[in-house]
Amino acid sequence: IVESIRGKRAKHVVHPKDAILLINRNNAVVIDIRANENYKSGHIVDAISAPLPEWNQKAKKLDKYKNKPMIVV
Repeated sequence: IVESIRGKRAKHVVHPKDAILLINRNNAVVIDIRANENYKSGHIVDAISAPLPEWNQKAKKLDKYKNKPMIVV
């Protein structure tokens, strides 16, 4: 995941309809990498805030989700 973020290249593009299915059926985790101000102004329910500048600090905490599908927004 970290390497994908650092490379700033999407592994897969997921359309909103498919993202909803992943979240509802496969317990996908949503990682919001926008700035904290943007996250606070509105975000996907239960999304985890992990802004890119803080990614290395948050990566360890996200490790527990490594076996779940992740959607990075």
